[in-house]
Amino acid sequence: MKYLFTFFFMILLFQAQAQLHDNMWVFNNAVSLFHVDFREDPPYVSQKDDYIEITGTGSSVFCDEDGNLLYYTNSFRINNKIDSLLENGDSLNVGHYFNINNNPVQNGSFFLPAPGDSIRCYFIYVYPEKYPGVYPLPIKVQYALIDVTANNGLGKVLEKNVSILSGGLDFNFNHAGAVRHANGRDWWILVPNRMEPKFYRILLTPQGFSTPEEQQIGYKQPTTNPNRYLGYNLFSPDGTKYAEFNYVTSWDSFPEVTGNLQLYDFDRCTGLLSNPVLVDIPSSNPMGDIGPVGVAYSPSGNRFYLTYESSMAGSNLVQYDMESGNIENSAQIIFSCPHGSPIYTCGIGRLVLALDGKIYVGGNVDTVAWHVIHHPDIIGEACHFELGGGFVFPDKYAHGATPYYPNYRLGPLDGSACDTLGLDNHPLAGFTWEVLDTLNPLLVEFTDNSFYEPTQWLWDFGDGDTSTETNPVHLYAASGTYQVCLTVSNQYSSDTVCKPVTVTGTTAVIEVAESYRCKVSPNPASESVYLTCTLPSGKFAEWRLFNALGQEVKTIT
Repeated sequence: MKYLFTFFFMILLFQAQAQLHDNMWVFNNAVSLFHVDFREDPPYVSQKDDYIEITGTGSSVFCDEDGNLLYYTNSFRINNKIDSLLENGDSLNVGHYFNINNNPVQNGSFFLPAPGDSIRCYFIYVYPEKYPGVYPLPIKVQYALIDVTANNGLGKVLEKNVSILSGGLDFNFNHAGAVRHANGRDWWILVPNRMEPKFYRILLTPQGFSTPEEQQIGYKQPTTNPNRYLGYNLFSPDGTKYAEFNYVTSWDSFPEVTGNLQLYDFDRCTGLLSNPVLVDIPSSNPMGDIGPVGVAYSPSGNRFYLTYESSMAGSNLVQYDMESGNIENSAQIIFSCPHGSPIYTCGIGRLVLALDGKIYVGGNVDTVAWHVIHHPDIIGEACHFELGGGFVFPDKYAHGATPYYPNYRLGPLDGSACDTLGLDNHPLAGFTWEVLDTLNPLLVEFTDNSFYEPTQWLWDFGDGDTSTETNPVHLYAASGTYQVCLTVSNQYSSDTVCKPVTVTGTTAVIEVAESYRCKVSPNPASESVYLTCTLPSGKFAEWRLFNALGQEVKTIT
């Protein structure tokens, strides 16, 4: 096995792509707003003096196709891109429970482009109502219709608080999610029943919202407590899988304290779930005291992540292999923050898959940085979870509200029975690159970040070498800036994106068996370097030092 010992600074680059409705994230602390822009890498965080309270779980953000901010909301009011109230965007969800500081519905709101209408969008939100002696219950799913072009592009709410699904004390909901219909234009909205194993599906078309239809499937923990189910739901990026992470809490002296994860297949043509799988959550607590915090799929949908809190096991990040024959047994705890640790040092919170193909992990309450999973499609610790390695806030980030986004870049299901509109998946090229290992400054990992179902990849690394791999690793011979181009293709068309890639450093190469242990120090180094290897008796190692031009300058045996 080769080890490349090098000295350099990490270099990263990310190119934003079209259909960037989910590019911007908006957060707040006690005094100001933070805007996070994923067209930059690392994501660029800016602080605003304007303020809207979005401490709850019903926050949502919407951008135009180029990733420029249009709207953000706490599900009680909508602000526009200049941080002012959107015309007629106030008084959402007004009722007995109207709390400008908190909407208690997980995954409780999102924006959808209007099917077949480029100048309008919908805001979908779950309405919480307060009953005597009961925690606020989500009893309605409502919408607001927005004209994006009104007021010189600032927008205007045309309709609001229009119900598309209604319930009550014994018939209420947990959260809501959306996924593109297989025709590539319309949207499915899926709403779980809070107390029973039932789901309600609604189809949004150019004609509006369909009448809700019910499907009974899956499992719900029996409880006499009508308001103790909390949790999250999520579609996989390709829309073929659906996850629901629930728990019943022991608040108000109710005895139930349990959590469960359910995984389903989803049919984008019919809107129906199938093949439910109930998955136990790994925990050191035999009482099953588990509370869900966040869920995320990897870009391919082949890995699934969740975070949970347990009074005995602390905060944990768990990975599941969705390709495994036994998903439950594939669970790996990627990171654990022991119970009793200061949460600002290692606490982990909600999960969001971002445009750059990384999963960002909320830091939980009093922290200034988010964590990140750099390679979420890789199994095990090689996925590279980095504590505090995500974006950093200028001031402490005090609130855990994270936006929920459907996959806006999901196209039609080509060849399916409902592929009837003549829409095709024309691929859109994109990639990220990075050098993660400080010992390998000229070895670059490229990650495809293309959309709309490419089937072929052609990389030009700018030094005369090419590759047809999806996610290649390339070793440059010398420091420099290279124009790297990726062309992606399928049966419909091709698309190319190019960007400069800069690498620098001096590289040493060592050939050792995997079981040997070698250390280079100091790292980085300028004038001298020490190599220490622990080798079995009778074995030897060779150290070969190369300069930035790839020329061998020293060999030590």
